[in-house]
Amino acid sequence: MRRYIGGALRMGFGGMLAGGCAVGAGVSGASVFALTAWISLIGMWAGAGIADALIDRPERRLALQP
Repeated sequence: MRRYIGGALRMGFGGMLAGGCAVGAGVSGASVFALTAWISLIGMWAGAGIADALIDRPERRLALQP
């Protein structure tokens, strides 16, 4: 539950910095083939993959513990 609350806070903060829902803007912009929308969607996908690799992989966390 703590991860979900932390993620919600970060997404809310990011949405405020971006001036709105970035995912919705990326999807609607991608539907009209706007280059900036595709770049932002690729960045969101890469960020989610990196976060998954760093946070949600318990086998890596166990390997890093002394």
